[in-house]
Amino acid sequence: MACAISNETIALDRQTEANLVPFDFATLSSVTPSPNPKFQGREAELNKMHDSLSARDTSQHIVALWGLPGFGKTQLAIQYKLKYRGCYSFVLWADASFPGSIRESLCYLAKQVDGSARSADEEHELIMIAKKFLASPKSGDWLFVFDGYDSDYFDIREFLLVQDSSRGKYIITTIKEKIALSFDGCEVEVHGVADDIGAQILLSGMRLKSPQGNGRFFRR
Repeated sequence: MACAISNETIALDRQTEANLVPFDFATLSSVTPSPNPKFQGREAELNKMHDSLSARDTSQHIVALWGLPGFGKTQLAIQYKLKYRGCYSFVLWADASFPGSIRESLCYLAKQVDGSARSADEEHELIMIAKKFLASPKSGDWLFVFDGYDSDYFDIREFLLVQDSSRGKYIITTIKEKIALSFDGCEVEVHGVADDIGAQILLSGMRLKSPQGNGRFFRR
């Protein structure tokens, strides 16, 4: 059974709003794994993800990608980011395998968007500044990817900002079906590539020398 995501209401007070510094959204980014140049297909999954994340009549804007290790969940999230980047004011990425890396991502965000945060030392304070910014209308329609949330030892919900009024969206990848189903959102099972796509990928990567030894290459 999907459980509702509870989140404290985070209001932008006047001081926090005054501290928000003007910046170009195009410069707001985070480290993303490299895309696989041989990525092909997955159009059905990409369309399902976009239909869910672009819906305006849902209160929980979350897509959870789940499947066995190596089935391409991270690459699917990367391809979604590349294909639909223009739909979002900015896209952020966090390694969700442990809470410390998520905190680092939020602290980094806070220091980019809030002038006062650059002198703040307390991690909790920085995370609250980041959440307040994400709750602000000034942040626009953003996307945050949490990659590799497979842990049973911490609850990722403490880092999510999902409210009826929020314009933010999340993609969460996990190897565990029970985690994907625990969110009140859209879950997408990621299977291995179809045989025909797998064959295309294999053929596109095979450049073998001619057995005649003349130095020419051929595809097999």
